[in-house]
Amino acid sequence: MGTADDGIGELSLELLHALGAEAEDRRAIDAIVGRLPALALDVLAEMHLVAVGAVIVGQLHQREIRKLRARSVQLKVIVSPEDVLQLAALDGQPRVKFSVAYEGGTLGADVAAKSVRKAQSTIRTVGVENTFVMLQGKLGRGEILEADLVAQPKTPPNSPAGQVVMP
Repeated sequence: MGTADDGIGELSLELLHALGAEAEDRRAIDAIVGRLPALALDVLAEMHLVAVGAVIVGQLHQREIRKLRARSVQLKVIVSPEDVLQLAALDGQPRVKFSVAYEGGTLGADVAAKSVRKAQSTIRTVGVENTFVMLQGKLGRGEILEADLVAQPKTPPNSPAGQVVMP
């Protein structure tokens, strides 16, 4: 036994297609309706079997709804200004390679030397304690792709937005 075959389902699908709408996914409902005659449960005496049937249907919907595809994962990592000052970014050197250690492992990064020198200049001008440094890019397999290093002066809590007190 399955769903009722009265022809209305086919007519409904034709109307939905004509309106440009999508049909409802009834697989979970059809799965329960098809099993009801075989179960013939005394609901009060066998409530645990009703709950098992509901879990199976719930899992079917979770698999369909919760799977999303992403083109990329954007990554923003706050790094220590002291560590950025330790990076060697010589003039004429195009790229600087380093790794970022975190609690779950390490990620490799390859950044333009110009952005490292610019971040180091900001840190030296404003001071280590007054600088916010962030590494941003796309998450790859064990590395940060299209990485860039950004250093900005922190705004003191009592100063108007956009005004930074230089030491």
